[in-house]
Amino acid sequence: MENIKKKKNNLDAIIKVLETYNINANDLKKLNELQIIKQKNLDIIKLLTKLESGFKSKKIKFVTAEETQEKILKILNDIVPATKKNNKKNKEQQNLENNINS
Repeated sequence: MENIKKKKNNLDAIIKVLETYNINANDLKKLNELQIIKQKNLDIIKLLTKLESGFKSKKIKFVTAEETQEKILKILNDIVPATKKNNKKNKEQQNLENNINS
């Protein structure tokens, strides 16, 4: 029973802070998106550090470097949205590939 009261008090305190600073749902969504981008940036830095240390120690293989590069590019594609022009080209290319495969 005490845990429920503590949780309710914590929620009330959080709501009070949000109301005090006029923080709405859109602000919270943007904050969440920024946290995701921050985490992805940290992932990229970790992978780049891994590559750098691998090259310095000469223990990295070409395949490993390629895999790490692909991971970095995938994360970057998630973070940086493509421009509309690139999206249109990608859709046209996918349609062409689908027509060829059909």
